[in-house]
Amino acid sequence: MKRILEHRGLRKQLSIRNVLLVLLVGEIAVVVGFTWWIWYRNGQEAVAEVEQHLRRELTARVHQHIEQFVAMPALLNSVNFDAYNMGRLGIEDVAELEDYLWRQLKTFESVGYISVGTEEGDFIGLERMEDGTINLELKSTQTDGALYTFTLDTQRRRTSKKVRPDYHPRDRPWYTAAIDSGGPTWTRIYPFFSLPSRLGITAVRPIRDPDGTVRGVVGCDLILTQIDDFLQGLEVGKTGRTFIIERDGMLVASSSRVHKSTQRDGDQLERIHVLKFEDEMVRAAADYLKGQFDDFTGIESEISSSFMLNGDRILLQARPIRDEAGLDWLAVVLLPESDFMGPIDSNTRLTGFIFAILLVIAGVTILATTQQISKPIRAITMEMDAIAAFNVEESEQATSILYEISVMQDTMTSMKRGLRSFGKYVPIDVVSQLFKSRREAILGVERAEVTIFFSDIVGFTSIAESLSPKDLVELTGEYFEEMSNIILEADGTVDKYMGDAIMAFWNAPESVANHPTAGVCAALACEARLAELRESWQARGLPVFHQRIGLHTGNVLLGNLGSKKRFNYTVIGDAVNLAQRLESLNKRYGTAVMISEEVYCRVKDVYLCMPLDVVAVKGKSDGTKIYTVVSEQAKATETQRNQVEIYSRALVQYADRAFAEASETFDRYLNSWPDDIAAQALCERCKEFEGAPPGANWKGIHRLHEK
Repeated sequence: MKRILEHRGLRKQLSIRNVLLVLLVGEIAVVVGFTWWIWYRNGQEAVAEVEQHLRRELTARVHQHIEQFVAMPALLNSVNFDAYNMGRLGIEDVAELEDYLWRQLKTFESVGYISVGTEEGDFIGLERMEDGTINLELKSTQTDGALYTFTLDTQRRRTSKKVRPDYHPRDRPWYTAAIDSGGPTWTRIYPFFSLPSRLGITAVRPIRDPDGTVRGVVGCDLILTQIDDFLQGLEVGKTGRTFIIERDGMLVASSSRVHKSTQRDGDQLERIHVLKFEDEMVRAAADYLKGQFDDFTGIESEISSSFMLNGDRILLQARPIRDEAGLDWLAVVLLPESDFMGPIDSNTRLTGFIFAILLVIAGVTILATTQQISKPIRAITMEMDAIAAFNVEESEQATSILYEISVMQDTMTSMKRGLRSFGKYVPIDVVSQLFKSRREAILGVERAEVTIFFSDIVGFTSIAESLSPKDLVELTGEYFEEMSNIILEADGTVDKYMGDAIMAFWNAPESVANHPTAGVCAALACEARLAELRESWQARGLPVFHQRIGLHTGNVLLGNLGSKKRFNYTVIGDAVNLAQRLESLNKRYGTAVMISEEVYCRVKDVYLCMPLDVVAVKGKSDGTKIYTVVSEQAKATETQRNQVEIYSRALVQYADRAFAEASETFDRYLNSWPDDIAAQALCERCKEFEGAPPGANWKGIHRLHEK
């Protein structure tokens, strides 16, 4: 113990045991605190009833406004339906109908769009834009069947025009929903035809003759951004929130003025799930409701509850919004208790301040002593929380003068260093998952679908012989660092380094959506980055690396393999072996990145790929179609697409035993791409089969007799 104290230079540190003796003086604080607590509790009970009354009154008023707002489209549809049946609403007189709908849109400001569509394909609609202007959309015999969009000024003069020839009202969601339901109904939320960047929901009702013949559909829209504006206009305390969701949790609108209820993706708007909404209070309320009811469909009647957020109690009132047309939303009102209790809490704080002065006078020594204990303990607690999340980076903290706490700080620092070292041997995601689960790793595997990645440096043995050990370690270290970073940034898991090879996989231990696409993206990024590294290495007079990459998606055994005392988190199975074989097959076909048919089927819409051959690797009787990745589909040139088309045609002819035609097609291909090793091999094979055709049971599979 003496040596430890001398090593740290803290021979006069205090003991926590001695400090706790000093805290006995805190009896004074207990007496004062108990007196204050009685006063506070009595005050709380006195105002609780008033607070509950105000909450019920406010939330009822907010819900009433929302229900009136949502009921308006169905009401207008009913009015327009009756007007049609009375002969006052017909699309034949466009001017009269335009005036009728204009007056409705001006009168009912909560409505964003009113329209009428007919079975003959005619259509008229008036839309309120975000800047307050109104657009007229018209399709009739007057427009020669095209959709005209006019911007109207305050006098209803048409100031500009857009023409869309491809609008068919009977094909739109609002029209088909009305016909399918046979009565009043609501559509799903959808993007508008004339302005895809606007999302809305339409209340619709079919128009029928007395004999039941459908003549058209009347519709009235609520636009999501206008619902946002409406909710923002409701007064919900000082910092309260109101939001509306569908039963699947998709956000309809919210009163948040900072965070939008939709997010932009190019020219399109994408909806947001309430559990991913950026507004912290709304997201916390959704988490609370989901935890109480499993999902939002379980809320069948109005509920009142509360939850804690950042130390403040949030009062929650949720009420289903339903109508006879099938609308089924959930409106939630959130009221921070501090909005109501602010003045009372202010007085409470003032009283508490007076008591605090008494405590300061009575216990300055206690305050100073407890500060020396609590501050470093809080810091240690934060460090422990960070370690629980596997955040083990170095952090600066002052050394405590208390001996026991100082020992804890040093132990914590040593533990973080050891964990950082541990993370360099094991995939960081695996280590993080172990910490989060708070369970010990055990031997065991499970079946899982993953995308496996193998890469290998071309001619590494000769390169290694030309370098000193120091230069070899530095060069391969730079290569592994760059390639691994790309894999990790693409959500992959680096399994191991095998000499000059890298083995990685996707979709474990964390799930990765579209993991074959992520694997191909990483492979192409590795190729691009290696090309940059080659330029750097050449400029430094170093040898350059070329690599081959194989990718395959399939079912494997995933988990911890090894002995009871030491094991490895990895994948095994035929899928792993095939990915490794694909990497080596690059050499035979002169390619850099080779993928299996399983990967191709999952990425073909994103990447332009060229089929190379159908092979049966050593030890397997079934054939596997292999591909190489040419380019991203969005960036592919006409030359690249032509290259893939010619090669693919030749390969089909080859598989159909039309060897002469296939040979001719491959020859034409090689005239444009003479260095293509795969085409050369297939062309030579076709010419051999012309003279000596394969047997009748030949299925186009090229069997490999070596790994």
